[in-house]
Parts: sequence; structure tokens; C-alpha cells
Amino acid sequence: MNPSSTLYLYADVPLNNSYNDSVFIPDDLGDISNMINPRIIFNYENYSFIREHTIRLATVEGVNYNDIAVCNYIKFNNAITPDITTFAFITAVKYINEGCVEIDYEVDVLQTFVFANKDKTGFDMQQAYIIRQHAETDDIGDNILPEPVQLGDYVYGNYEDYVPLQKLATIVAYTPDDNISGNVVDGVFNATSLKAFNNTTAGVAALNTFIQQITASRTDAILSIYTVPFYAVNGGDDFEDGYNMPYAAAGKSLVQVFARPEDATPYTPKNNKLLTYPYCYFHIDNGVGQSLKLKYEFFDANTDLEKNAPYIRFKTIASQPVRCMAAPVGYKGAGRYTELTGYKEVLTETITLDNYPVCSYNVDTFNQWVLSSAVPSVLTLGAAATAAAFIPGAGAVSVAGALSAASGLANDAYNQSLAPTQTQGNIQAGNILCSHGSQTFHTAHAHLPVEMLKSIDNYFSIFGYAQNKIAKPNLHARLNYTYVECDKLVTTGKIPNYALVKIKEIFKNGCTFWANINTVGNYSVTNSILGG
Repeated sequence: MNPSSTLYLYADVPLNNSYNDSVFIPDDLGDISNMINPRIIFNYENYSFIREHTIRLATVEGVNYNDIAVCNYIKFNNAITPDITTFAFITAVKYINEGCVEIDYEVDVLQTFVFANKDKTGFDMQQAYIIRQHAETDDIGDNILPEPVQLGDYVYGNYEDYVPLQKLATIVAYTPDDNISGNVVDGVFNATSLKAFNNTTAGVAALNTFIQQITASRTDAILSIYTVPFYAVNGGDDFEDGYNMPYAAAGKSLVQVFARPEDATPYTPKNNKLLTYPYCYFHIDNGVGQSLKLKYEFFDANTDLEKNAPYIRFKTIASQPVRCMAAPVGYKGAGRYTELTGYKEVLTETITLDNYPVCSYNVDTFNQWVLSSAVPSVLTLGAAATAAAFIPGAGAVSVAGALSAASGLANDAYNQSLAPTQTQGNIQAGNILCSHGSQTFHTAHAHLPVEMLKSIDNYFSIFGYAQNKIAKPNLHARLNYTYVECDKLVTTGKIPNYALVKIKEIFKNGCTFWANINTVGNYSVTNSILGG
């Protein structure tokens, strides 16, 4: 057989038999030749048959051992298979003598069988279990599978009091007369009347006047004085002191939209998965150790308002026990807004705010005793004296009884005059949150520290996202490079068994496919989604 094989030697080809990296070759390009041609050191035409693993190479004028020793890649076409182009890594260059070197090589199974020669072998990859891969889409919520990255403490951006519930008012629950009747307030039966007062100087004066008036004849006229959110009284609108809470009034509520997740961290990531949980989330707490984590990716994205922005409904009531509740709207599949149902909150994910103080108030017990005990007793004494004067036989006994009662009445009057004014209600009303203006919900955009976000972002940029799905591997999902790691790869085509085993091993270990050989290993290049 006449020598007719061809052999090309290349240097500085950024590929090796670790297969951490390879080059993606589109079908219209055929093979890697055009990319590596500028790196040719020498080529041999009409070379003898090239055997497996080792090439004995005679040096020619102008090319010596040192020139060949720097080469790391070869391409050849054997005479008996001229239509098959083999690409290989040089694993060793051995000096034999002045006129001969020996080259050990290992076939690059990816470039030889996955990309080149497909028209001859019919090789194709079908489906596999994709473990990791650069995602084909990266909208918020598209990729939420857990990742093997270390998390740390969260920091809070824009930690703020929720102002609409911060302002407070005071309500008096009382019975205006002995004719007790009730009605529905906040959707619940209430057998009292409710008056609301502003927590202002004028409101306190009006409240004191009302207490004195209503307790002048009955100390039990007031059942409770307690604190409520100002918003619970009249939906946030101003009201006059002594405002009578209307019967059949429903609890007040409002819906608030907060910032978009792009504004949630001081660091703008390359990978939008960092805008999902557990890398960041929307935080609500009630100031006493209870908090609610809401995930941006589960808020409705199909809206003309704020995509993936937290919509929160805040509910209040003005009757006891006073409580506020926060719940997400348009969350985890619940519709955000319709004309028929309005805003729809998810009641499985809520947080409440309570411990609103019950207030104390003073009652003049001596005056009240005079009205409720002394006057009736004096009337009884008068009746006894009258009976002694006009009823025969009643004189001695009745007068004696009346004198005894008068003595007891005088002692009671003395004791009651010494009794202090009684304090009613809850004397432990000094709720620290109320006293400092923090009795409200508190919101924040919680996220990992910036250095940790950058570290995870780099990891995602290099290795893509967890996929855990059955699909055909996509070797060119991104503009410049695509990482693919998969198991149970199914292939078709006629290739040697050693090559098939090696290809499956490469994909199981993971490999990055670069679109340009000149950028292999440069992860700073833009790597946007193709078509995005």
C-alpha cells in the first residue's frame, strides 16, 4: 500500500484528555479543523499507516524534537479510511534518535465521533438524565431546584415599618344604659357600643370627659378600653373623637405592592436563580419573633403591574381581641385580581399582629358608693323612722334597728371615703412596641451577603443549574459556553465501543462546550441565552 495518510500536528490547542472542556461544532462547520488550523506546527502528506496509540515520526529538515515536543493535538486521515478524520490528544513525545520521535496519542472521542464524521457513523445522542446544564430559559421561577451550595445568614435590605398600620387609636367598649342589646361589628356579634378616639391631646381630653360622664352613674358601664390600629377605625380616613363605630361594619383591609425582586439585593446577578429562594426572599415580621418568608418566584408573573413583586393584603379588626393579619395575594397559583373576586389572598401563608394593649382607667369609688349604696340606705332609715312613728308596736324595735343601721352606714361611708380611686382594665398596658411606634408589621428584602451571592453566581455561571430531568442534552444552550452533566445517556450510531464508553463517562463527569476555541476557559465572556 502506497503511503497516503495525512497527519497534522498542532500546538496550544486548549483541550486535553481530562475533557473538562471541549468545543461545540455546529453541523454546517463539520469539524474543528477550521478553528485549529492557525495552530498548525507541521503537517505530513503521504504518510504511512498510522497505528493505534503510537506514531513513529521521522523528523525532517527544519523540524526537530523540540518543535514536536510542544505539540499537544493531532489530526489524521488513515489511508484505509480516508473519509474518517480522527482528532487526538498528544499524551507524550519521546526522543528516539536524531532523526526520529515517537508520539503517544489518545483519540478525542468528542471531536472525532460526537461532532465529526456523523455523516459516516450516524452517531446521535438521544435522551439522558440531565443532572446539571446551563438552562435554556432564565426567567424568575424557571429554575428553582435545590443546589449543592452553602448558605449563610441573611441580611435585610430596606427593613421598614409598615406605616399604614403604625398609627394607633383608642376604642371604648361600653353599655350606654341598662337596656343591653347588641349587633354585628367586624362580622361578629358584639353586645356593646364602641366609640373611637384619636391618640392626640384633644382625643385624650375627649376620652377623659367621656369616661367621667359614662361612669358617673355606673362604674360597670365601661367594659373595656383598648388600643387599635388607626386604620381599623375608618379605613385610614380621619374621624372625630367619640366616633361611633358603625354596626355591621366589616374589618378593614388594604393591598400593598412592594418592590420588584430586581431591586431586592445590592448586587445584580448574572443568573436570575439568585433572585429566588433560598438566595433571597420577601420578609415580614411582627416584631415579637415571628416572621413569614415569601418567595418572589411564587408571586404571579402574568401582570401588567409588577412582575414577581410581592402583593400583600393587610387585614384589621376594631373589636376585641384586636388583631392584624398579613397574607400574600396572587401567590402559589392563586389569582391576583379579578372583577368578580377582587384580590385573592393565600390563607395558608399568613402572619398575625396582636398584643394590642388594654388600657386602664379610674373610677371615683366614693361618689359611686354614695349613688349606689348610701342614698338607698338613707332612704331605708327614713322609712324605718316613719314606721316607728305611725305603726303601733313597731317603735322600739324599728328605732333600734334604724340606729344600728345608721351606725353601720357611717362606718361604711368613712371606709369608702378612705378607699383610693379604683383602677380598672389592664394596668400592664405599657406595650413596648406601641410606646416606641413599632406596633406594626415590618418588611424587608432578605438576601444572602453580597460576597456569598457573588460566589454562588460564579458557580452558576460555570456549572449552570440543577436540572434533574430526562431530556436530550443541549450542547449549545448559551452564546459562548454550555456546561452539560448527565447520566444514562442513550445514543445511536456505529462507533467503537471504547469510544461509546468514554463518551458516556465524559458526560457523567460533566463537560463545558465552548462555541469559540479562542475563549475556552474565559468565563468572563458574555454568556446569554441563545435567542434571549
